Amino acid sequence: MKIRSGKIRNLMAEKLMTQKDIAAAASVSRATVNVTLQRGSCSIVTVGKIAKALGVDPAEIVEMEENGWKTH
Repeated sequence: MKIRSGKIRNLMAEKLMTQKDIAAAASVSRATVNVTLQRGSCSIVTVGKIAKALGVDPAEIVEMEENGWKTH
């Protein structure tokens, strides 16, 4: 699933959270958070965990595509 890495980074900065903090709150490894941000994609489960750790709806951090058009 494609994610909005910039949006996640902005939320992390807003909440004063590091990759280590997100990983702990999401129950994933720091490496998973790092790879997710670098690649711009991850599994739907990881999206849910990261969104929950950030206190946002998963729709805020994923790139949605409808009929071939990207929406943010």
